[in-house]
Amino acid sequence: MFPKKHKTNTKHKYFMKLAYNQASRILGNTGENPAVGCVIVKNNELISLAHTNFNGRPHAERIALSNKKINFKGSLLYSTLEPCSHYGKTSPCTNIIKKQNIKKVYFSKFDPDKRSFKKAKKKLNKYNIKTFENVHKYAGDSFYKDFDIMKRTNNIFISSKLATSKDLFISDKYNKWITNIYSRGRVHLLRANHDSILTTSKTILKDDPMLDCRIDGLQKYSPKRFVIDKNLTIPMTSKIIRTANKISTCV
Repeated sequence: MFPKKHKTNTKHKYFMKLAYNQASRILGNTGENPAVGCVIVKNNELISLAHTNFNGRPHAERIALSNKKINFKGSLLYSTLEPCSHYGKTSPCTNIIKKQNIKKVYFSKFDPDKRSFKKAKKKLNKYNIKTFENVHKYAGDSFYKDFDIMKRTNNIFISSKLATSKDLFISDKYNKWITNIYSRGRVHLLRANHDSILTTSKTILKDDPMLDCRIDGLQKYSPKRFVIDKNLTIPMTSKIIRTANKISTCV
């Protein structure tokens, strides 16, 4: 329950943050589709929430509105991204929003996909459903940075991971890590949020890494592993080879 006397903008930001919490749970594991979080509120109470399913379908809005035991009429819908309004492998989310008699739709960011960009707002307004964009927008600009780049340039999004000291040195042969437990945890989260990871045979020969995600609950989101090894020097006893039957690996 959210306090009724609370400032309206703060209330909307609060529920949008809940939606982003949902989206972050599936970030990097929705295929070509973006990770979206959706929250449904009625009479100031949270009645449903969801995120995009694994590999991108069903969409968050459709999952959140699929509970037949809930009366969604007059509810407010909060989505981290503009709801889809085009037909693909499924019907548009704007259709189910209309069907469930949602009163107002709040979203953080317009969908950069040309098939949907600013179209949901027009479509929902025709259905007499009020829409409000740019709620908690700065979070959307950061959260969807990779998706924006992919849609704008039609290229993949690449992250580079470097472990160096402040004066740009790396660990010596006597130290296993130059990083700490917090930065290593961040690296494992980045692995879970990316489709694949690329390294060279030199790294495998020196460090014998697993290149998987070892955060509890996220192990299944370990990225596909690619290793550049033009001379085929990686030994069969290396961890990456011994676990190739569990995690997709290409050398």
